[in-house]
Amino acid sequence: MAATTDTLIFEFKVKDDASNVFSAWSKRLKTLDREARSTFGGFGGIGQIAFGALSNVASRAFDGILQGFGAIKDAATDFAQDSVAAFQKYEAGLAEVSKTTGFTGKQLEELGRSARDLARPIGNLESTDLLRVMEQAGSLGLVAGKSFEEAKQILEDYSVEIGKAAIVMNSFGNDTGKLAQSVATVQNVFGLTADTSKNLLSMWTKLRQETGATELDIANFMTRLSK
Repeated sequence: MAATTDTLIFEFKVKDDASNVFSAWSKRLKTLDREARSTFGGFGGIGQIAFGALSNVASRAFDGILQGFGAIKDAATDFAQDSVAAFQKYEAGLAEVSKTTGFTGKQLEELGRSARDLARPIGNLESTDLLRVMEQAGSLGLVAGKSFEEAKQILEDYSVEIGKAAIVMNSFGNDTGKLAQSVATVQNVFGLTADTSKNLLSMWTKLRQETGATELDIANFMTRLSK
């Protein structure tokens, strides 16, 4: 037995709260109902079959639309969850930068903006990757006793330096925090100043080319050698 127009409308409302989107279609279907019954009513069984086919086609079409809305809703939910997780990760990164640098409030927000702006042109990195470098820079004392403007410039330069190196040095897996930690460890054990990071990274790259060892292996070897 073909579904009536009223039954179809009821099913739409049960399936989705957004059934009001289809109100115009529902009105149109009612009109088609009247026209079909008027046109085919005198043909008995043929008229019922024709209107039944029309109703079934409409039902399948609306079911497809509703499923499409469901897919969009699921995608929107996933996007929202990913966005929340990314924001929480970003906030956590800022908190760690604050701990090692001592900057808070608007100054900390400005460092966050710098991390976002600098990550884009580097590519393959997120702002949180550079925040990890800033955190390490604070731990190294690179900005100790500096004004905010001086510290900001140092943190930006250091972040870009480590960030670019992390992409080139595959052995670190684009892990800027891990690379910054390795640089800091070697600098500490050999008594190197913080501004030697660029030369240190260049030396690791040269040794990799000459020996075939990875930069990570070289960093670990240098750390063990000092003990």
